Amino acid sequence: MSKSRFVGAFWSRYLRSRLGYAQKTGKSPYELLVLAAKEDGLVKPRDIKARRFVIENEVKFRELAKKVQPERKQKQVGINPNDNAFLSSYEWRRIRMEVLKKYGARCQCCGATAKDGVVIHVDHIKPRRLFPQLALDINNLQVLCEVCNHGKGNWDMTDWRVELRDVSFVVK
Repeated sequence: MSKSRFVGAFWSRYLRSRLGYAQKTGKSPYELLVLAAKEDGLVKPRDIKARRFVIENEVKFRELAKKVQPERKQKQVGINPNDNAFLSSYEWRRIRMEVLKKYGARCQCCGATAKDGVVIHVDHIKPRRLFPQLALDINNLQVLCEVCNHGKGNWDMTDWRVELRDVSFVVK
């Protein structure tokens, strides 16, 4: 691995964790690395240039990078139901389609469909904010149009689902 590539790959991971940024601020990438390493106890002598210091201490810098990397991965694990990115996740889109197949694309409150010109939503009966553990539970989801869903808000926990009943009758 070339030395300049070492700095480029190392730059974003290590500098963001230590300094909070990785862009150039009038300093070279090597100078930024030296500044960040100071927090970890790796101090550059005054008579050595930053680039030479980084190149000579590449092994120590790699060890520091390995310490930082597990922190980064830990943050990405799991989905936060309270985050708006949750609605773009694969898990949410998959369960949303299951609900639409199960109940149909008709509002369970007013009966409107997309043909009536309304947008169809899949609503959490118990809100994600208060019950994050139920965010992907199919038994906590119902189909509502945009108007009914926004009217319901996240403060109302009304279940508008109608159970399918046996409507057979006996003719005498």
